[in-house]
Amino acid sequence: ASRSFEQQGIEAVAWRGTVIAWADDTGIKLLDVESGKRIAHVDRPSGARAALFPTVGVLRCHLTWETESSLLIGWGDCIMNMRIVKEDALANSSHSVSAQTTAVKVECVMALGFD
Repeated sequence: ASRSFEQQGIEAVAWRGTVIAWADDTGIKLLDVESGKRIAHVDRPSGARAALFPTVGVLRCHLTWETESSLLIGWGDCIMNMRIVKEDALANSSHSVSAQTTAVKVECVMALGFD
């Protein structure tokens, strides 16, 4: 896949516990390194888009873990708090044996935009 001239690659990275978060020109991606599975993709906020700010290059994403399960995101005119929730569940295998698995999801608990 080719990349357009405006794409810049990874802008920020934050790692806590088993979750790594990184931001690129499309948004923030979260990966559970223990399972190797992508947890979520959060779109780049509209307040950090080149259509609104011609100098979008200076609007870098900032990622900070507040706690083991709370990721703070600052980007352009937006602040977000994303909560990582791990839910234990029993999964049935084809051999009629139940295995304990952990499902991970992301919830936005706060999103603020500024003028």
